[in-house]
Amino acid sequence: MDRDRKHFATSECQKISQLKQTLPQYEIVKLKVSIENLDADLIIRKFTELWKDKTIDVSDGIRMDDEEGWVHIRKSNTEPILRVIGESSSSSPLSSREFCQRAIQAVPELSSANLQ
Repeated sequence: MDRDRKHFATSECQKISQLKQTLPQYEIVKLKVSIENLDADLIIRKFTELWKDKTIDVSDGIRMDDEEGWVHIRKSNTEPILRVIGESSSSSPLSSREFCQRAIQAVPELSSANLQ
């Protein structure tokens, strides 16, 4: 195995940093949104309805995965906020920040919407 590693390193003549640049790059963004006087559980349930055609996991808040990346929304147990964490690759049309901002922008509407 050491011979294989050595052969790879010498035959390519590339630095690790050069090899890293050939891999997809991912960015994680962590944001928060105030939900003062709003029902966090209701908002998360509404996201479940909104994202019913996406791959979701509701084991800790809600996490939605699609071809753009993923976003995870969970309520804080110590502050009146929702934590919004997202990731997308550099090849995605949306940056991680834009992906999270879309979710944040939906919060006021979802807090009062009657989705079904």
